[in-house]
Amino acid sequence: MSHVPVQQSQLQQLFLLSVTDKRTDLINNMLLAEQQGWQGEAVEKLQQIVLRLMGASVYGFADISAIAHAVEQHLQADIIEDKADLYSSLKRLCDLLTIYAEQQNTDSLPSSTSLISPPALKHILYIDNKSIENETFVKQIENMGYHIIWCQDMNGLIQHIHLIKPDVILMDELTTASLAQIGTLLKTHFLTKIPCFFISYQDSVSSRLHAIAAGAIHYLPKPITPINVQTTFEQLSIAHSINYRVLLLEEPEDTQQPYHLALRAAYLHLQITNTASEMIDMLITFKPHLLLINLHNDIEQGIHLATLIRQEEVYLTIPIVFLTDEEMPEADLHSLLINGDGCLRLSIDPDYLVNYLLTRIQHAHRLETLLAYDGLTHLFNADMFRNRLLSNIANAERSGSPIALAMLDIDNFKQIIQKYGHWTGNNIIKQVAKLLRQRFRRGDLLGHYQGDRFVIALNDADMLSAQQVLEHLVEEIANSNVKINGVSLPLTLSVGIAYYPGHLHCEDGNSERDILQAAEKSVQEAKRRGHNQVVATSLEAIID
Repeated sequence: MSHVPVQQSQLQQLFLLSVTDKRTDLINNMLLAEQQGWQGEAVEKLQQIVLRLMGASVYGFADISAIAHAVEQHLQADIIEDKADLYSSLKRLCDLLTIYAEQQNTDSLPSSTSLISPPALKHILYIDNKSIENETFVKQIENMGYHIIWCQDMNGLIQHIHLIKPDVILMDELTTASLAQIGTLLKTHFLTKIPCFFISYQDSVSSRLHAIAAGAIHYLPKPITPINVQTTFEQLSIAHSINYRVLLLEEPEDTQQPYHLALRAAYLHLQITNTASEMIDMLITFKPHLLLINLHNDIEQGIHLATLIRQEEVYLTIPIVFLTDEEMPEADLHSLLINGDGCLRLSIDPDYLVNYLLTRIQHAHRLETLLAYDGLTHLFNADMFRNRLLSNIANAERSGSPIALAMLDIDNFKQIIQKYGHWTGNNIIKQVAKLLRQRFRRGDLLGHYQGDRFVIALNDADMLSAQQVLEHLVEEIANSNVKINGVSLPLTLSVGIAYYPGHLHCEDGNSERDILQAAEKSVQEAKRRGHNQVVATSLEAIID
């Protein structure tokens, strides 16, 4: 048995020993917060408990972390409005903790934990000056289960790298002074394989490019929150923990290649086939994340096989990488890359091969995600939003329940871009999207429609309640300036609402188009009246 699963199992057992106490603390403070009207010290204490539970993924319990994250989204609001959804999330969290507590009593771990291979991120080397803001941040991160080693400058980094092996280096751009020196230092002390995160109050193209040149793989604009860090670290942890499947085609005599060991050492599940027909069969049963084809001087077979695979739409996005032991003519290379994603020499460094394949797999995964979600805001994109809206309308017609569709435009967005640039414009869009995720129910549809336009479908919402919710949002946006690179920018929204009554039946296939057009007319009317307001119109009135 390998050391890594044993270590992970020990961490899980350690967490499970405290599950009963965690559940008791959660329930007691939940009841106390309710008695105090969800305000004050009780809510702060409950939030601390939830933050610690968000760190459960460090021990391999991603399900606890996910529900705790949903609870935290509610608790961080200045005013907790959707208490029903909060109660529901807290109940699910308590129920899940109860299940794990009972499993601990019977000395049995859930079957899902056996799928976890490498340990999650734990040790963070944090380079920043000591301030009240930073000390609060560090305490919150420690509550989530991470071990923080804090040093205040680059000299501290040099002293610590020989004592510990951090999973992540998190450093402030201004504290570290010279980004060029950082890059040299990381290479000198062989730290280039450790993920490096930069944090800064500056969020410009120039600052990000300098950070990347210094070796940063992530960039977190200040002020950073535990949720930002948890989400980013979880994405990185997932990249390390997912047992990606690689399907390799090569001759039987090549089964002891050095790169086989490198792939398996990186927790890649490698399956080897010896014929093209075997590879086609394994595509269906093994469901690989990437295809690796050793050409064996048979370039033509590689071209034909890749062409055949690409003829099936289901395999259009799966990466195909070729391996060769010799230089090939430019014409052959061009033919390979028509249906392939890369061609590497067999003599390449195994570590480089592993990183290359992981990058290809992760890019393909993000591409699949982007087919449903907008990459900038992580909300539904326009096509997916329309599809989901059509389904919701069909459900509403069957049940006789209403739907309110809101279309939101950022006022004077073109002028903002002209003055501050597109990068600032993108940051504003991301901040608005974040606010929408915090303010609306989990069951509501949120989408980034295009440019500075957002769409929200509020299920089972009448016209009056939808208008009140959106008016409150417009007022909140107008009273809180957006800060970009230290500059405070005033922001307002124009909102149009179209109301879809459950008894109204449109022509087949046109219902989502009609309600979107109605909402667009309403938002144009809001702009005509002077911006920074909500205009609501019944879809029935528009169609009539």
